[in-house]
Amino acid sequence: AERSAERLRRKPDLYLLHHPTAATVLRGEATETMAELQKEGVIGHWGVACGEPEVVHAAVERGAKVVQLAYNIFLQRDLHEASGEIAEAKVGVLARSPLAYGLLCGTWPVDKTFPEGDHRRDRWTSTDLRARLQAVVALRPLVRGEVHTLRAVALRWVLANALVSSTVVGVRTAAQLEANVRAIGHGPPYLSDEDLAKVPLPP
Repeated sequence: AERSAERLRRKPDLYLLHHPTAATVLRGEATETMAELQKEGVIGHWGVACGEPEVVHAAVERGAKVVQLAYNIFLQRDLHEASGEIAEAKVGVLARSPLAYGLLCGTWPVDKTFPEGDHRRDRWTSTDLRARLQAVVALRPLVRGEVHTLRAVALRWVLANALVSSTVVGVRTAAQLEANVRAIGHGPPYLSDEDLAKVPLPP
């Protein structure tokens, strides 16, 4: 944390435990260390990057002010299962993987394959991938007006959830970063209630 502050030339506003188990969070050593770093002024706030709802429950119980969860049109379950607890505790939510590892950008062909070593090769079977690609096609009617791309539909859908404080979008190039900023637009309302109702259920 101190080295991060040195590189940033300021204390980190938010420092996350990266994918601990629920047992690790509840044991307390890690969360107590985070609280001490905050008390000492090394970090601004602390939170937990969670892999499943059980970790969210543990993080909230131990006093985390932010949880990071995978959340996108195809992956809604974890946030929905923890939504009541998150809202009651007024915990911030960072939504990661809003573009489903690139799937929701809408640029993949129907016969898309991945090379050896690409984690997406093992993430979906060919049948699963085809089903998701068909679901992406069903989102195309939402591309209209100020919403110029499927990327914009996906990002705006995530940000339309009132529980989501912000979203973490992975980029590899400056062009991708610029595309994401353009896609989000100038802020709420991100998508209308009518548009949100047209989003198909996850495959």
